[in-house]
Amino acid sequence: MMSLSHALIGEVLRPRERARYQGYFSVLFATASLIGPLLGGVVVQMGDWRWLFVANLPLCALAGWRLARLSHVPPPLDRRGRLDFPGGVLFALTAALTMWLLSRTGGITLLSGWLVWGVPLLALCLWLLLWRVGMRTAHPYLPLDLLRLSVMRHSAIATLTYAAAMFSLVFYLPAYVQAAFGSSASESGVMLLPVTGGTILGSILAGRIVMQTGRTREPPMGGLILATISLVLLALLPPSRIAVLICGAGAGLGMGMVMSVTQIITQVAAGPQRLGAAAAVVSLSRNLGAATGAAAFGAISLSVASAAWLPGQLAGNVAGYHVAYLAAGVACALGAWSASRLPRDRLPGDSHPPGKPA
Repeated sequence: MMSLSHALIGEVLRPRERARYQGYFSVLFATASLIGPLLGGVVVQMGDWRWLFVANLPLCALAGWRLARLSHVPPPLDRRGRLDFPGGVLFALTAALTMWLLSRTGGITLLSGWLVWGVPLLALCLWLLLWRVGMRTAHPYLPLDLLRLSVMRHSAIATLTYAAAMFSLVFYLPAYVQAAFGSSASESGVMLLPVTGGTILGSILAGRIVMQTGRTREPPMGGLILATISLVLLALLPPSRIAVLICGAGAGLGMGMVMSVTQIITQVAAGPQRLGAAAAVVSLSRNLGAATGAAAFGAISLSVASAAWLPGQLAGNVAGYHVAYLAAGVACALGAWSASRLPRDRLPGDSHPPGKPA
């Protein structure tokens, strides 16, 4: 659904106009992602965790009702391709095995003997096979051939690193606040509000910059630099609620400037005939980044018992969180470097009719 929604924005709007609506999408996505843990903390503290799942049922019903009201317009026959069922099955197996490995916090220890290296090697072989199949298929399930384009590669790296840092912050910042300050579940969720506000503001700001200037390299590059600085400060400063609020807002502001712009960049690079494929590459990068980032952050925070070089008297998981924040900052720095490799060309203005390449 996310890939199709992004592709539809590119289908009906000119490149520079897409910034506004991609910004709307990013604001809603970030708000839902960040408000969710806050509401979850309140529900768990005041009620029962099962309500977290029951509450999604009316939301799904509302979304289904709205989708049912959309008119169905099939694409032209010459734009339809055969569904790559073998590639879809292969991708499902590869992704499932990879996500299982990444989700194990030190989970490889659950394996023994030759499985310790055999299972990761099998996952690597499946990815290589998926790449080979995708490169030889006219309409592959996973359009990895787009990664031959330098713009697509660097956009994918920037998206992956941004997602790794952002979702690590969303998932583990409340746990860090509880470990460092003994806060309740609802109070730790409130500490995510600056991240939410910063992300929304960053999405809006990035959209304005792209609409008014046509520049697409500067927002994600500058945003990831700001996120790097904020995460590094959060790692180095002693535990403080003020530091969490300020650094969280800075990280949210920086990361909010990435998602919508990388969607526009990849759509322009892929061309109007492959809008859906470009959206799929970005969505895959974001999902892989979220999974790998959360897994790596959790592994670091739980495995680091102490860090003598950190300021203050940190111990246990608190020290682990600080080291993990530093790792997230390094990931954002890598993303900033990738964003700096994006083209400096401006997006075309309104003089280009929609539906035609700029």
